[in-house]
Amino acid sequence: MTRSQRVTSSHFDNKFREALSLWQEEVVQLDLVDPVTTEVVRLRCADHHDCYT
Repeated sequence: MTRSQRVTSSHFDNKFREALSLWQEEVVQLDLVDPVTTEVVRLRCADHHDCYT
């Protein structure tokens, strides 16, 4: 099965990528969400990114 990119890289500039990266680094450090919600979000993200890790 060949997977295609969901969004081509030309749609985002470097400033957006940098801002998104910084935001994601902060989000993964949050500990205010319960474990069940955290797992649901993790699974949905894995599904979206086709990684299932």
